[in-house]
Amino acid sequence: MNATTEFNELEYKKFNSAENLWFWYCKSSSISKTISVNKNLGEPRVCTVQDVSNCVATIYLANLISKKHLQVLKFYGDKQVPPDRRVDPDDSLLWTKSLLQLKIVFKSRKFIGDDDAEDSEFC
Repeated sequence: MNATTEFNELEYKKFNSAENLWFWYCKSSSISKTISVNKNLGEPRVCTVQDVSNCVATIYLANLISKKHLQVLKFYGDKQVPPDRRVDPDDSLLWTKSLLQLKIVFKSRKFIGDDDAEDSEFC
């Protein structure tokens, strides 16, 4: 299964936001060595852990995010919560910029839905 695979939307559920996909990815990648993530973390999803890794590599290699962005994504992704902009404004800004870049790639690969409702996470 890869990013170019066609998925039946009745069988595979898209994510509702880039942030939700990122949290799934962090959780999945931490346990993927021992189980088959797509079958054991709830509903079958439209992408694999490797597909998300490839998206991150794409935007990093295109210099759209930096190493510091990756550190913030990993830190908060592992915690499964976004940074609180009142407590960590710098991390919050890096998080938001990173997710905006990921959102573009995730939408182009049809990993997340087309709803505009998820844009509220970036306000």
